[in-house]
Amino acid sequence: MKSVFEIEETLTAEEVLSRAVRAEALMSDPVLESAMKSAEADLAIAWLSTEAGEASKREECWAAIRGLEAVRRTLRIYVTDGEVARERLGMSSRQ
Repeated sequence: MKSVFEIEETLTAEEVLSRAVRAEALMSDPVLESAMKSAEADLAIAWLSTEAGEASKREECWAAIRGLEAVRRTLRIYVTDGEVARERLGMSSRQ
């Protein structure tokens, strides 16, 4: 899988680094993490509560859970891309 840095070539290293900082802040935000966990739990309960003939409802719940996972994965990619940008700019990880 290509990193977002490779896909979005129009972003400068500074822009990628800035986005990484914001992604790190989001990933460490307890309110966002609580909301994500709550949504996942609600979706899992909805999925487990479906009847045998409600395959489409199960699929919707599964897709929504996967969407939340995709958001987390994308934030991690942004952080990793920021590390690459930091190296390209010759910055230490403490700057």
